[in-house]
Amino acid sequence: LDVQDLIQAIVGDVKTILDAHESIEAESYNRDEVFRGLVTELLECKSMAVSRLLLWLKDNTVSLVIAVEKLKLRVAHRQYLQKLRSQLQSLPAGIKRREKAVDICKVMGLFKVDPDEKNELNETRLIVASAEGESCDRLALLHDAGADLQALNERKWNAVMAAASYGHVEAVRALLNMGVKHTLEGGSAALLAAENGQVEVLKELARFGVDLEAPSPKGFTPLLIAAFKGHVAAVSTLLDLGVDREKQSKA
Repeated sequence: LDVQDLIQAIVGDVKTILDAHESIEAESYNRDEVFRGLVTELLECKSMAVSRLLLWLKDNTVSLVIAVEKLKLRVAHRQYLQKLRSQLQSLPAGIKRREKAVDICKVMGLFKVDPDEKNELNETRLIVASAEGESCDRLALLHDAGADLQALNERKWNAVMAAASYGHVEAVRALLNMGVKHTLEGGSAALLAAENGQVEVLKELARFGVDLEAPSPKGFTPLLIAAFKGHVAAVSTLLDLGVDREKQSKA
C-alpha cells in the first residue's frame, strides 16, 4: 500500500459518510439535534482523515495493519491519539512535553493554534472546558499545552470559579491541584458555589482548606448568599462544615 492508495482509501471513507448524510430526508435537518450531529461528524471527518494518514506515515509498525485491515477513520484516529498520548507520558516537564500536548490538543480539536484562544465570552479553552464539565484528562492536556491557569473571562471568573459555579466537582479538584486560585479580589469559587447551591463543590473546597467564611467585596459571605438564594442544602452544608453563623452578617 503506497500513500496514493491510502489517500484513495481515506477519500472513500469520507465519501461513505457524505453518502450517508445525503440519504437522510431533508426534513430531518430541521431537527436541531440531527443537524448538529451531522455538522459535528463532518468536522470530525477532516481530523480523523489526517490522523489516519499521519498514523501510516509516522508509525511503520502499523503500516501493514492498515494495508490488510483497512482501518476505518475513527479507529485510526483513536490509534493515532493513543500513540501521541504514549509519547507524552514518557516526556518530562518542559518544552518537548508542551509541544506534544499541543499536538494532541490540535488533533482533538481543542484549539486551532494556541491554548489561550478566546471565544465570544472572553473564555480561554481551559475556562470553557471547566465551565462545561469536560474531562479532567482534557484539563490536564490543556495544562500540559501551556494554558494560562489564571486567565479570566468577561465576568472576571477563572477556570476553577467557572467549574464551581456549574457544579463540576472533579474539575474543581483537578484545577486546585494544578494551582488555579480559588479566591480573587472580586470573588471566589466558594461564593459562586454558594450562590448556585453547589453542595458537593462546597465540600470539595473545604477539603482543600478554602475559607468558606470569606466575604465578597460587598460583604456578602457564602452562607448569607446561599440563604438569600434559598439554597437550604447549601446553608445546611456550610453549617455542617463549621461556618460560624454569628459572623454571617453583612459588613
